[in-house]
Amino acid sequence: MEETQEPHNRKVSFPSWAQLRMLGKHLSAFEKKLLGLLAIVALSSSVIFLTLYVKYYAEKVPAYTGTYVEGVVGQPQYINPVLADTNDVNRDIVELVFSGLMAYDNEGKLRLDLARDYRISEDGKIYTFYLREGVKWHDGETLTVDDIIFTVKTVQDPRVKSHLALNWQGVGMEKINDYTLQFILKQPYAPFLETLTMGILPQHIWGKIALENIALSEYNLKPIGSGPFKFLDFQKETSGRIISYRLEQNSDYYVRRPYINEIVFNFFDNEEKLLSAANAGSLQGISPSALSIDSLKSIRGDIYYPYEIRSYNYFALFFNKEKNSLLDDITVRKALLMATNKDEMIEKTLHEHAGPANYPIPENLVPPPSDATPLPYSPEKAITLLEANGWKLGDGPYRKKTVEPKEKNKEKEELELAVEVVIPDIAELKEIGDILKSNWESIGVKTDIRLITAKTKEGFQTLQQDVIRPRDYQILLFGHAFLSQPDLFSFWYSSQKKDPGLNFSLYENKEVDKLLEDIRKTTNDEQRTKKMQIAEKIIMDDVPAIFLYYPHYLYPVQKQIKGINIHNLVLPPQRFDDVINWYMATTYSF
Repeated sequence: MEETQEPHNRKVSFPSWAQLRMLGKHLSAFEKKLLGLLAIVALSSSVIFLTLYVKYYAEKVPAYTGTYVEGVVGQPQYINPVLADTNDVNRDIVELVFSGLMAYDNEGKLRLDLARDYRISEDGKIYTFYLREGVKWHDGETLTVDDIIFTVKTVQDPRVKSHLALNWQGVGMEKINDYTLQFILKQPYAPFLETLTMGILPQHIWGKIALENIALSEYNLKPIGSGPFKFLDFQKETSGRIISYRLEQNSDYYVRRPYINEIVFNFFDNEEKLLSAANAGSLQGISPSALSIDSLKSIRGDIYYPYEIRSYNYFALFFNKEKNSLLDDITVRKALLMATNKDEMIEKTLHEHAGPANYPIPENLVPPPSDATPLPYSPEKAITLLEANGWKLGDGPYRKKTVEPKEKNKEKEELELAVEVVIPDIAELKEIGDILKSNWESIGVKTDIRLITAKTKEGFQTLQQDVIRPRDYQILLFGHAFLSQPDLFSFWYSSQKKDPGLNFSLYENKEVDKLLEDIRKTTNDEQRTKKMQIAEKIIMDDVPAIFLYYPHYLYPVQKQIKGINIHNLVLPPQRFDDVINWYMATTYSF
């Protein structure tokens, strides 16, 4: 008999719950236990299988969730890149809300942002920029070249009184199309790219406001930008003081949606109140510019991880020989340098959160010149140098020197080796001054310290108006801040000896002047570096200043916040340039 073949599409039916219950009535107690055991084994096997599958095939990735709360000291006033000035509270929020043609990466170097590409003409005078297409403002409007032209013209207009106006003097613009723009310079200026990190304003918003009234607009506190986060709201006390400011993620951000949902800034009147909130665990992060080094020592290490980030700044002692003729003697300047214990300052005052400075440009920006050897710390050699130059110790603790009179028929003069150092009255700098006085007086140099209040805005303005601008100091302890494309011109060119120049040593060297002019015109990075190193060597040999240390930024952040990967910072607000990579939780992706 021929065997009948079963059809392949036969339906398989499973027992119903009622049938299973009926079956259970006919099972023995042993069979029921065995069936239960088999069910447990099957369930356990499934759990193990899923666990192994997740372990070997699933990937842990950042989750789109969380609110990051940061504490700052101060108040927001102008969340507007044209008016933000030097207020870090303003600039922190501007960094999150607005975008520029260029931005900084985690090494503090320039990268493309709103621009997708650019070209520089052979003569270095024309910069052609190509914008990303499809970039949206936070209100949904499209960003184009017209917004960039509007922003630059707003900065250039004297009615606005923008702190950025000097950077844009003499810069012309030509629109090629909606996404192509040319900047036209009168003279080549290699660091021009740094200028293009400025945030761009939306013309369709600000173009309706009279320029003379720009500082009065509500958009200064309720901004519309194109950055990774957008304005949500803020809370005020009845006194009008803003206590918190909230941003939400820009889900349409042209790079990628940020992982963190919201960023909140909580504002405090002083360091003590901020410290109290931080150590209570109510803040996820603390602004690097909010606390002094001494205060940072009080932050709870079980909650916060202190990111230590190198800066492009240094502090130095600038000699002004016009206020003290003794400083015209290079022997005296060299002796003071060799008697300065930088390591002691870094260890005792800065608690190792700095590096010793020896060159006119930070070493993490430009490699030091190979043929320049910094003078060593050696009080003994400093004493030998002074002794050989006629500076002798007499009955008192300070050195003196007998010199010929400048006028005829006059007796010889006895000069005392004495200097005065002007120091901003800030805790760390005051301590540096104490060490400096001890260092220099140990080799017989009488050292007076003149402290100038700089803790408040008014105090800092006094320091600027009464001391720095008129160059009313013999020696000044102050800092220089560099951008990622260092420009020595303002600091060491002879024409910058007087205000508003930043040549605090009133330094003048024709060879250096020529090099600094060439550096500004050279767009080739390798050639610029070589010329900067030559200029550095000459400046070091002339000893117009003592370079002390490169301060590090300390950024305490709760340990649950991941994805922060910053190595160098131009300025503290730039810590947010990679904020889209920060996250607070993870999930699994298969």
